[in-house]
Amino acid sequence: MMDAGALCARHEKIHDGDTEWQRLIDDCYRYVMPYRERANTERKGEKAHGRTERVFDATAVVGAMRGSSRLQKGLTPFFQKWFNLVPGPLAENAGDTDAMKRQLHGVSKMALATFQQGGFQQSAPEFYQDLFAGEGSMMVVRGTPDELVKFITIPADRIQHEDDNCGRTVRWYYPCEFTKEEFTADYPAAKLPSDLEKQFVEAEEKGDRVTILLTCERLAPRKFEFKVIWKKAKQELHREVLRSSPFITARFFKVPAQARGRGPLMLAMPHIKTLNKSMEMSLKAAAFAILGVWMTSDSGVFNPNTLNLVPGGLIPVQRTASNYQGPSLQRLNIPDNFDLSAIVNQDLRSQIREMLLDYGLPEASESVKSPTEIVQRLKRLAEDIASAFGRLQMEFIIPLVQRVLDILHDWGLLQTNLTIDQLLLQVQVISPLADAQMLDEVEKAVQWFSIMAQTIGPDDARINVSEQFGGWLHKNLNVDPDAQRPAEEQATLRQQMREAAMAAFNEQGAAAA
Repeated sequence: MMDAGALCARHEKIHDGDTEWQRLIDDCYRYVMPYRERANTERKGEKAHGRTERVFDATAVVGAMRGSSRLQKGLTPFFQKWFNLVPGPLAENAGDTDAMKRQLHGVSKMALATFQQGGFQQSAPEFYQDLFAGEGSMMVVRGTPDELVKFITIPADRIQHEDDNCGRTVRWYYPCEFTKEEFTADYPAAKLPSDLEKQFVEAEEKGDRVTILLTCERLAPRKFEFKVIWKKAKQELHREVLRSSPFITARFFKVPAQARGRGPLMLAMPHIKTLNKSMEMSLKAAAFAILGVWMTSDSGVFNPNTLNLVPGGLIPVQRTASNYQGPSLQRLNIPDNFDLSAIVNQDLRSQIREMLLDYGLPEASESVKSPTEIVQRLKRLAEDIASAFGRLQMEFIIPLVQRVLDILHDWGLLQTNLTIDQLLLQVQVISPLADAQMLDEVEKAVQWFSIMAQTIGPDDARINVSEQFGGWLHKNLNVDPDAQRPAEEQATLRQQMREAAMAAFNEQGAAAA
């Protein structure tokens, strides 16, 4: 546990050590998402309207938007059920869990309704765009009666964090800008020093805001200390102990012993820069071919320092030919055939789409693809993201659901303080990506039964299948629990069917006698 001064010093040290990562993320924003570049840049004097002048090809821009949208649709699709709260393996071993499953099903519906109130749907696309570049951060806090939970996406360059020796994030630092009205609304229990009151007044007169450092430190499992610090005076304004962190940071993947994340966009940057420069040169070559560069007679002396080699430009020379009979205006021969770059550019575009998970239908100019090839191309996302799926589940989905459950408990909507440990209480991810992975297990089981039915006969094959096979399929296909009968009713119906079959057999035997 650190005091306000130590946290401020630690934040400065981590911020200064992020220089190399900031260069990487700046390149991603500069060439692919120019209007997301440095959320506070415009206040420092750079105008936003000139940012797109550095982008000469839209392949990466479109690919990043499509890739992040596919990632969001695969993990947390809007207006769909993408997780279930279910008893964990330890709870299932303890005995009958049907009643617990029905209760958790109701809690899951309430939590999903909270995500669909609107705030999460607005913040999630921004989060996934940052995550596609390397890492995304979201702040989840208690809201108002009209909006129970507030979801706030934090720009990747504005938040710093550090990991422990196990690679888990244990501290977050977020310098957030407030007006006095916003600060007192968010933290009504905070006591404002007179100097801070004065700074708020001066900032509001200038139309500016005051920077307040928000920090969170993991003290123990289910114990986080949240502090609000006036960084200028290194003074603590508010402290709160929470069961879950309000900051959620997810990395697409990371380098061991480094806290900052890397993403597909960073891996594709060499190809993106090469394609961008190639397109820039192609456009310049086309401009020279159309407008040309012209020589014009001048009685003065040629000065190379004043030469401006631009399409349509005029270069003053003493004469335009070896003799004095040259024309007054003559075109300068410049190579204008830049067609060789077209093949290279097309290869670069294909590689960039591959790296940005932009799998879709083939371009109209490409050769015709078979239906099977198109279907397999559309299925590749689940396979290519499989390595990152586990990290995103542990760093994003589970902490996000846990944080929402804690806030709902604070509102008094949940009677029990639920703790997700994946042993007693488990988050079962049922998003499209998870379904695609679980479907492999179902296909194996169905193939096993089909082979048995063909080799030893259908009746013997049914004998090999346990009575729990239907429940296993129900679980792995992520079907709504309301669609399945309770275990007690299933057992009663099976007994009735056995008795009916036995009675029919006895009647047939009596009739034959």
